Amino acid sequence: MKKRFRLMMIMAVSVAVFALGSICAFAQDEYDPSVNDYNVMLNGEYVQFSDAAPVNVSGRIMVPFRAILETLGAEVSWNDASRTVTAVSDDTTIKFVVGQPDINIVKDGKTFVKKMDVVPYINTANNRTYVSTRFVAESLGYTVGWDSDRATAVIIDYDRIFGNAEKDFSKIDEFMMKNRTDVNTAYETLMEMAVNVTVYKEFINSMAGENVFSKDLSLDVTADASAITKGSEMSMDMDMKMNIAELLLSLPADAVGDISAEDMELIKKLSNMEMSAYADMESGDMYFTTNVNSALDPSYGDSTWFKLNLYSVYETLGLDLKELMQASVSGEAYTVAQVLNLIAEASESEMTIYTYDEMSTVYEAMEALIGDSALKVTKSGSNTEYTADFSKLSVLTGDDSVKGEMVITEKNDGTYDCSFSFSVEEPGMMKISMSMDSTYDKTTKAVEKAPAGAQIVDMTSMFESAIQ
Repeated sequence: MKKRFRLMMIMAVSVAVFALGSICAFAQDEYDPSVNDYNVMLNGEYVQFSDAAPVNVSGRIMVPFRAILETLGAEVSWNDASRTVTAVSDDTTIKFVVGQPDINIVKDGKTFVKKMDVVPYINTANNRTYVSTRFVAESLGYTVGWDSDRATAVIIDYDRIFGNAEKDFSKIDEFMMKNRTDVNTAYETLMEMAVNVTVYKEFINSMAGENVFSKDLSLDVTADASAITKGSEMSMDMDMKMNIAELLLSLPADAVGDISAEDMELIKKLSNMEMSAYADMESGDMYFTTNVNSALDPSYGDSTWFKLNLYSVYETLGLDLKELMQASVSGEAYTVAQVLNLIAEASESEMTIYTYDEMSTVYEAMEALIGDSALKVTKSGSNTEYTADFSKLSVLTGDDSVKGEMVITEKNDGTYDCSFSFSVEEPGMMKISMSMDSTYDKTTKAVEKAPAGAQIVDMTSMFESAIQ
């Protein structure tokens, strides 16, 4: 379970990054570009260049050296005779010569040399010395991305967001560090889950412009799953039931249209889906099969297994999650700060002008849930309970629409149970609720791979094409 809980935590944080990030981006004001063709943003704020605008040279955003370095908090000096720039910031000193590609970095007494692909130069039109934004910012320890839609170099000091993580999350870190994974032990996860999504009839009718629906639409999903995990491998069997058929049959005829007998048969199968899966986090390969293979395509039989390389799919989205996912099954213990930094690194290629605010929101949400000031740790006999109260997210939402809690029970034999309940409501629109109960125990059962002789259909390329 130790590995399983870590994997759940990392995946939860990953989902939070994108879910909360999307909300944050949606809430932003419409992008208002400055008069410059190219811009630089530091920690969510545009950098102002008063008398010399950024320019693009061979794909690098070049800016006046003094303006950018001082904005980054460095003390800057200029040697006119040697045309050398020196910048000192905390424990880092960088030095470069105009017209030369080397940038010398001294950090913690150690010296490194980087070669800039666009050398610093003097713009004779305004007598300003220009340097690459990316090279100087990264040399001083900042993370740099490129928002191509808004022609903006995005610089983020993640220490400013995550710098207090060790202090803010010491309780959960202590839990993680004392429960390191035994990669040579197999664990069995048993889980029961229920989800309900209710869309209120008033909202549907307002969208339709007429009173077509006389009752709310309510989708129910229940699932029972069992999984075996050992090392980097995992296999899972799941039965999932949805009330799709009943829901469609309850709708007004003019809202659904004609449903053929063939379509209804497929809907009924989808309403009672069975799935088996196998995944290896070392390679990123995942295999799965369902009881509706032939309903999706007559050429697929019961022995057909579909293959996806998760890392390739993530890379198509601009995300490098390989290190993050492999870390979850490595047997090492990772602190919240380390997990957050891995997520930040994974999303570097997709940074936008909203990324700083998104990451800040994710951190605030985590602190409200599992930070030391929020996470409740109690003893119950020989067990230890860790309780996170979802209603504390009200500090972000500004209302009490989020309710529920998660309780992890650490048992004295080194195994764990987890219960989870969650609901969020948008008044007059919809409500989503979810509950889950799971147990985690050591087992002698083995991870089950796709059977020998199974038909394997690689769907990785199809997924990559669909999301490009």
